[in-house]
Amino acid sequence: RRVRLKYGISDEVYISAFSTTIKERLTEGGASGAFFFYSKGEKLIAKSCTESEFNVLTSVAQSYADYIEQNPRTYISKVS
Repeated sequence: RRVRLKYGISDEVYISAFSTTIKERLTEGGASGAFFFYSKGEKLIAKSCTESEFNVLTSVAQSYADYIEQNPRTYISKVS
């Protein structure tokens, strides 16, 4: 949420963008077989994840958000 807000994507915009998805597909050649969900306009993408991926993401979320807030022009992917 903090990362989304940093880049001007409010909760309302985020929820509205995913109220209906335009495409849902399996990763081509990906090891995890994850689903990608594309928002209206394809501005946002959501990816399904395994429990272990979720655990890693939640363990670094605070540090990641801190870094993004301090370095808004970073080339590190914006995961939100």
